[in-house]
Amino acid sequence: YGPYLDGGIISNNPTLDMLNEFESYQKVRKFLRKHVKRSDIPDSERSELGSINEATSKLSLVVSLGTGKGRVIGRQTMIDFGQVASGFATVFSPIELVRSIRAARDFFKKLMQQSCHTDDYILDRAQAWCSSLGIPYFRINPPLTTIFSIDDKRDEQLVNALWQTKLYMRAMKDQLNELADILDGTDQI
Repeated sequence: YGPYLDGGIISNNPTLDMLNEFESYQKVRKFLRKHVKRSDIPDSERSELGSINEATSKLSLVVSLGTGKGRVIGRQTMIDFGQVASGFATVFSPIELVRSIRAARDFFKKLMQQSCHTDDYILDRAQAWCSSLGIPYFRINPPLTTIFSIDDKRDEQLVNALWQTKLYMRAMKDQLNELADILDGTDQI
């Protein structure tokens, strides 16, 4: 995929990366239209550039599709980084060493959770960017009671996820109708 990145790894939600890529692409097209004459481009390279004389496009809608929200987990205790450092400094105390190891384990567990987090402030950035540009933003991400892997083959888990998704889609009927109106062109953006 060349220079493209997976937003799920870097920012946990590729919508913001897509908005950035779209804007960068539009800037390149605008630059080429202003500074490069089509006749100056060799015939063999014209097809790669496309039509640089076309006006830049305006993004008119963003739909973000999620893979399902996991269960909400209760508030976790704060990690005391001082305890981690002091425990390793006082290796002679077995109790402090055990506490430090637990604190370090909790820290890395929290780090893993945050690196895979796909909701809340992560989505707020893309939604705020769209809002500032007057672009309608829709997020479709059903809540799921069970977290399972993408290659899970257990029928009961999959059917349960499908039912939860169907219930979610029914609850989102008004937003989905609004989205359908925009896609049909009956709703002016």
